[in-house]
Amino acid sequence: PFLFHKSYDITPADLRKSILTLAVQGKLVPQDPNDEPAEELIARIAQHRRSKNAKDYSPVDSDAVPFETPYSWSWVRLGNLSLSSDSGWSPQCGSESRTGDEWGVLKVSAVSWGGFDPDANKALPSGMEPRPECEVRPGDFLLSRANTEELVARSVVVEQTPPRLMMSDKIVRFMFPDEIEKAFINLANLSDPSREYYM
Repeated sequence: PFLFHKSYDITPADLRKSILTLAVQGKLVPQDPNDEPAEELIARIAQHRRSKNAKDYSPVDSDAVPFETPYSWSWVRLGNLSLSSDSGWSPQCGSESRTGDEWGVLKVSAVSWGGFDPDANKALPSGMEPRPECEVRPGDFLLSRANTEELVARSVVVEQTPPRLMMSDKIVRFMFPDEIEKAFINLANLSDPSREYYM
């Protein structure tokens, strides 16, 4: 709706929100009738998840759908798209950030503001063994599972990161099949309908 107002009637922030809303509704680009229906991809992911005994989440009820989507799209829960997920570790740390090549633990603010912020970290205390399995890697989809109402469940896709940064236990990493476009999942997760769902 805002997209068609005169430029002086809308703030840049509201314009960005309007464009994001139209994008996740599939209204910014023409739909290709030759695209594979999302249901087929979802079925392949479900088969893989069953082979790993992953938890199956209930389908999205039609009365919970906030808007209509293009014919080849489908509503699906984030957990049913993920092959697996893990969270980090929150040892007792001081308030200072790491320096040099020290190990650090990310604060939840590292994933709260629309982009990954590797500088939002606390140094791992000397003498404490790091947990390399919690280390953040380029391409990770990270979501905060604790914060204020406004910021809980914010997400980022990590483009670049220095080594030796670990997720805290307030950050969840979702692993998706290669066919899933994590950047779109991130946009959808940050859109107004998703934020309303979380609140």
